[in-house]
Amino acid sequence: MIEYDDKECVRLCLQGETETYSILVERYEKQVFNIVYQMIHNYENAQDVTQSIFIKVYEKLDSYKPKYKFFSWLYRIAVNETLNYIQREKKNVELKWEVSSEEHSPLEDCEEEDEKKCLHEAIESMSIMYKSVIILKYFLQLSYEDIAYILDISEKKVKSRLFTARTKLRDYLIDKGYSIHA
Repeated sequence: MIEYDDKECVRLCLQGETETYSILVERYEKQVFNIVYQMIHNYENAQDVTQSIFIKVYEKLDSYKPKYKFFSWLYRIAVNETLNYIQREKKNVELKWEVSSEEHSPLEDCEEEDEKKCLHEAIESMSIMYKSVIILKYFLQLSYEDIAYILDISEKKVKSRLFTARTKLRDYLIDKGYSIHA
């Protein structure tokens, strides 16, 4: 099989070779699913939203501008579609927490679990505006530039929202009795 880059797949798809779209789906479906799942924490709904995202991407393929990274454009649509889903459902959604397990004493494990649970609750208590920048920056490890593009805001606004989100997290944890180290 010939290995096409993202821009070539888009170009060929737009020229009628629609089977090349499956290359893009295959390349990004796990990443898109992960971002959706981290925002709504429901496996079946995340599958449905992911599928609708790829349908929407296909329908809007002619609006993709090759001067941008394809994955940034795709993530922008994914985040927006997920936010739309959340607004339609009008319910709080949970984040998925992946925890790396190292050797600890049972007491340390309990303390660590309590801290993770409290952090999880803190993030869940935030508005989606702050929750989304936290997810994109710390769970998906995207750059400020990519987050700005995805959320359609300036990099300065991304940094401002992250600052506010971290402050809210800190205050929440302090209120719950955790000591915060700078």
